[in-house]
Amino acid sequence: MQLSSAARDRLRGLLEAAGNGTRGFRVRSLLGTCSGSTPLIAPAAGPQVGETVVEAGGICFFVPGQYVQLLESATLDFDRSFLGRGLTLTWPHRPGCACTGLRGSAERPGVPARSDTGEPRERTG
Repeated sequence: MQLSSAARDRLRGLLEAAGNGTRGFRVRSLLGTCSGSTPLIAPAAGPQVGETVVEAGGICFFVPGQYVQLLESATLDFDRSFLGRGLTLTWPHRPGCACTGLRGSAERPGVPARSDTGEPRERTG
């Protein structure tokens, strides 16, 4: 994963504000598509069972297995403008991406299938 300098500065500030014992950020979810996703992250002391540590720009992220492959090619940026989007994550478009109207699936390994409401679908088979 690549971090813009704006994202790196914002995340460093959040780590300082979080206090002692915080080593990085737990990635809880990603809301959106390849053209712009909002990462849901929270300060954390370390990885939990099943999480992979991904380091980018000197910042550690504790990532659930289903997002590791996606984050390898992603870029995290921070929009500082007054009505900005805050932290935004983008990645190269892939066949079957939700931005083309197709939802979730085998075409997007590592990304959970989503229903039309955005809730995870139960996997079958």
